[in-house]
Amino acid sequence: MYFEPIINTKIQLEKMGWLVNKHQDGQHVDIDTKGLPKTEEFAAALLSDGFYVAQQMLAAAPSESRSWSEFRQYWDRLTTDEYMKDNGTYRKRRYSTMYYAAQANTVVRKPYMPLYKSNLYNSFAGNVFRYFDETESGLFENPHFKRALSLALTTFNHCQNLLGSAQPQWFVEVDQYRIVADNTRVGKPAPEGVHSDGTSYFLLMLVEKTNVEGGVSSIYDQDMELACTTTLQNPGDIMLLDDTRMLHGVSDLYSQMEGGHRDILHLSFTNLNSLHAIERRFGLNQDELEHIKTAKVNQWTSWHL
Repeated sequence: MYFEPIINTKIQLEKMGWLVNKHQDGQHVDIDTKGLPKTEEFAAALLSDGFYVAQQMLAAAPSESRSWSEFRQYWDRLTTDEYMKDNGTYRKRRYSTMYYAAQANTVVRKPYMPLYKSNLYNSFAGNVFRYFDETESGLFENPHFKRALSLALTTFNHCQNLLGSAQPQWFVEVDQYRIVADNTRVGKPAPEGVHSDGTSYFLLMLVEKTNVEGGVSSIYDQDMELACTTTLQNPGDIMLLDDTRMLHGVSDLYSQMEGGHRDILHLSFTNLNSLHAIERRFGLNQDELEHIKTAKVNQWTSWHL
């Protein structure tokens, strides 16, 4: 099966990758909702407060030590981020994208596309195509990844349902980060400072924090009023954020030892039923936006633009 391009245009929209290019449909990623907490409560908190934080929500059970060890080891194979404006070598990363449609209730891995974000939301590396190494395929089969994805997906679906959208569609981004710190390097989880990611919602999950101090997350409203501070300290700690309403930052990491690091799984969701969300995420200019507005959608999608 092939995924037809959403638009047929002479306007170049490379920044939207597979969303506007014909491609072969990808592999499905199973959603596992068994044993998940009541994510309706998470959604209500997100819509009310703009964030939700929980300790060890996705921590491994004692019987899952082997699968957790396999999960954690995917961060040992991340590669250095070559796009650091400060020429820092403290960040390692992998990246990939997926698609979800409520009508089919399935998540599909999509062809590789570089990461592009507007400098309106990323003053550190905006307006640049960043070609990170792709997520290792085995991660998508790991039960801890599936649990994190399922929790994020069901929570954000509930948010959209509460807002009156019964058939959510998501552009899903999978980021793995390792921020390293030692006696010669300060690690910077958010070198751009307090910012928005330009997405709709995201989940942060701590995978491991070893031999480092710092890493305090701060959440602000649009008026830069501090709403919350928290430190993801234990494996399985999570933070959910309404990225359209809130800003966030993370303090630097310090260590006097070799091998200090902080590992994060970051799952971002952009609402494909919202023209504003698409414009925001991909930094569309006025010509691109007008073309998207008038473009015909194909049989594989049902955007409500």
